[in-house]
Amino acid sequence: MDNAKNQDIDLAVIWKKMAEEKFTNSKIEKQNIMDAIKLKSNDDIIQLKKRLGYKILWCLGFIIAFVIMLLLNMDKPDFLKVMSLFTLMYILAGISMYLKYRKMDFGIKENSNILDAMKYNLQSVKSALNIERIWGIFALPLAVPFGLLISKTSKGYSLQECFTDTRLITVALILIVVMVPILMIVTHKMNDHAYGKLIKNMEENIIRMETLG
Repeated sequence: MDNAKNQDIDLAVIWKKMAEEKFTNSKIEKQNIMDAIKLKSNDDIIQLKKRLGYKILWCLGFIIAFVIMLLLNMDKPDFLKVMSLFTLMYILAGISMYLKYRKMDFGIKENSNILDAMKYNLQSVKSALNIERIWGIFALPLAVPFGLLISKTSKGYSLQECFTDTRLITVALILIVVMVPILMIVTHKMNDHAYGKLIKNMEENIIRMETLG
């Protein structure tokens, strides 16, 4: 029994060695695999950039809606203060992501180093998502009280009245404790659904290209 087991192990080692030698000596086979990886990575980069573009368009949509709200409430100075700060937060996030978006290639350029292009574009989209993550850590806890302040000041209440309203402050604190973790989890799930598989594919293909190289 032991001899048969040892024979199986020896055969497995021999077959593995033969496959490695066959692959090493076959430049055509190696090139075909590299071409397939390039084609797949090219598609993944295009999809990553498109989805990042959609995220920026959503951000732009919110900014436009906020500006319209500002224009419709020019007679409420306290509302304008709160809404302007909230709009500025979205503008900063949108600009930061757009700068990363512009740096990304729309696919792998001709005559470029494939591996370098893959790493560069993967890093760009990861950086953009990281900016959004950091923005969310600071913005989401502020979004709840800002939302309440926007609602109150749009009805004519002053900021001073809002800050002295203990009921409003209590509601804001409760909503921050409850809503912020939920919003962070939902945002993470949405990004993982939209980008997770593509990013994982890119990471795996980079490893394959490095191994082939």
